[in-house]
Amino acid sequence: MAKKRIRRKSRKSNRKIQASSPHASMCALAPLIESRGIFDHIHQDVKIPQKKLDYRPSDKLVFVVLGIMSGCEVVFDLNRKLRVDRLLLRAFGYQRCADQSVIQQTLNASTEENVVQLEAALKTIWDENNLTVSCLRDAQSAGRVETIDMDLSGMPASRNAEGSTKELALNEVKGYFAGEKNIYGRQLARVLVPRTQEIVTESLYPGKETSCKAFKAMVEKMEQRLSLSTEKERKLVRLRLDGGFGTDENINNVILSEAKDSPCGGVTIC
Repeated sequence: MAKKRIRRKSRKSNRKIQASSPHASMCALAPLIESRGIFDHIHQDVKIPQKKLDYRPSDKLVFVVLGIMSGCEVVFDLNRKLRVDRLLLRAFGYQRCADQSVIQQTLNASTEENVVQLEAALKTIWDENNLTVSCLRDAQSAGRVETIDMDLSGMPASRNAEGSTKELALNEVKGYFAGEKNIYGRQLARVLVPRTQEIVTESLYPGKETSCKAFKAMVEKMEQRLSLSTEKERKLVRLRLDGGFGTDENINNVILSEAKDSPCGGVTIC
C-alpha cells in the first residue's frame, strides 16, 4: 500500500528583503536638491499645455532629468533604468515613474514658448548654484585666466527627429558623426568649464551644422551666461577649441581687443 504523503507547512522566513539601487549616490544627493529647490523652478516656470492625470507635465520633465542623470540615452531607457528603481524615485519624492510613452507625449506637446520657459528656469538654477562665476572672480584677483572648452558633438537620432540629417557622400551637404556611418542625427554644441566640470550652455543644431557656423552663437551665449560684458572681463577667459572652429573670421572676431562693441571681442583662444 502506498504511503500517504504528509504536506508540510512552509516556514515563513523572518529575513527582510533589502532593496538596493545602482544609483545610491543620486539618492544621497536628493535631499540637497530638494533643500535648494532646484526642481521647483521647473514646476513653477514651465507651463506645458497638457492636462494632468497621474503626473504634472513638469513632473515628467523631472523624470527626464533623473533619467539623464542615471545614464539614460533615449526616452525608451526610462522604463529600463528609472522606472524600475523605486528607491531612487522615493528619494526624490515619487512613488512611481510615468511610462516612457506618456513622457514622450509630453515632450511632443511642448511648444517653442515652453523651450524659452525652460531655458529661463535653467538660467535661474545656474545663477543660484554655479561655481564658475566665483572661479572667475578668484581668477581676476589672482591675475590668472580661466580655460573654457567648446565642442560640437554629433548626436545620433531618429530620421524623423526635427533637424535630423543623414551623413551623405562626399561633396554633398552632410552631417558628420564620428565613428558612425549611414546614421541620422543632430549636433550638440556644448561649453564646459574644466575646473568646475559645469556645462555653461548647450544648444542643439541640425545634423549638417558645422563648428564654424555655430561658433559665434556659442561665444555669445557663454558671455551672457557668465555676464562677461566688458573687455576686461572677457580677458579672464581662454577658449580651448579644435581646428574645426578656426576660420580667420571667427578668430579675428574673438581675439581683436579693439572691437569693444563686439560681443566677442577680447577673448583669448588656445
